[in-house]
Amino acid sequence: YVSRCPEEEKFIKRKQKKKYQEEHTFGQQPLYEIRDLEKKRH
Repeated sequence: YVSRCPEEEKFIKRKQKKKYQEEHTFGQQPLYEIRDLEKKRH
């Protein structure tokens, strides 16, 4: 892992976070909710 300048680091983190949030708010979320329900049931 190569350390970058703080600005680039921040930008990349923000991009990853945004990507993560998008992946988990569209389509993905119901899956997680279902999984949580399954866990609670067991």
